[in-house]
Amino acid sequence: MNTQVPEMSSALDRAVIEGIGFTLMGMTNLGWEKLLKYRVMTAFWQGDVAIIANLDAWKKLDAKQKDFLQKAAIDTERKAHESFQAESKREEQKLHAAGMKDVQPSAEEARKYAAAAHNSLWEQLGKRLSKAEVDNLRKYFYKEGTSH
Repeated sequence: MNTQVPEMSSALDRAVIEGIGFTLMGMTNLGWEKLLKYRVMTAFWQGDVAIIANLDAWKKLDAKQKDFLQKAAIDTERKAHESFQAESKREEQKLHAAGMKDVQPSAEEARKYAAAAHNSLWEQLGKRLSKAEVDNLRKYFYKEGTSH
């Protein structure tokens, strides 16, 4: 069930939903550590930040400009990843301090859990894109032979 973030607290509080799939950060900002008791590990999603450029504008840049922007994007991604890792550690400490427990499923259950999570993304995209478009995107996100 997809629920908008602003609706999750009341949905949890009223037991309309029993749990959430969420990123490693932000739960304590929203007060959910008071409503949730367990985290199923390991995490499978994180928030994304996209850097996009208009193709026509990109084509007008010379090679030096493109190279500069690509290196800046790679550097930004690296720094964002490091920042995300540090912040998620701080979030984990806050959650544990509030009494949240981590649950580690068996290897088989963890595989099913991760597959369900990953497939839910592609199912949502399939509502807006053709099967061919979804299949084309998937090949760029997963190594050949993986089940997700």
